[in-house]
Amino acid sequence: MFNAKLTKFLIGIIATLTVIVGALAGTKSDEPIVTTTTVPAVQETTTTFGAHEALQEDLAETTTSVADTTTTVPVIVNAALNTPCYEWLGLAVAQGWTNTPEVLEKLGRIIWKESRCQPLAESASDSGLTQINQLHSAYLAELGWTEGDMLDPAKNLYFAWRLYSEREASGRCGWQPWSVSC
Repeated sequence: MFNAKLTKFLIGIIATLTVIVGALAGTKSDEPIVTTTTVPAVQETTTTFGAHEALQEDLAETTTSVADTTTTVPVIVNAALNTPCYEWLGLAVAQGWTNTPEVLEKLGRIIWKESRCQPLAESASDSGLTQINQLHSAYLAELGWTEGDMLDPAKNLYFAWRLYSEREASGRCGWQPWSVSC
């Protein structure tokens, strides 16, 4: 059974299409449009709308929601295929890491050393792929995250990139948090 809002919506669509067809046929769009719609097994409804009123009523009673969509674009990783933890390097590039062999191959070795490529890896004070240490808790809180968020590979790689890139930008070794020399 049709509900009233759906019926009015369909009437509005019909009115709009009638205006369009009328315009193509040479009638004026401000002339009243009379539509007759038969609602199955309920009733016959006749409504008179001007084109503008039909559209306004249609818009007032229609809610449009846009679903979140995610588009995955393959990233061509600029690192050797035998780089440890290669499977995570595309995500690392998507999180901001520089797509160069020097950076990605070193990052892959760090991920292997720290977590053996396991995103849920945890030790006494470290979490995730790059084993983000709890001493960064205040910095995580500034981003609205917790230590538990470091088990999310995307957040972990993004946070690791921030640690790395901020050190590099200030002239220090970006790899220092992982005790790796530059």
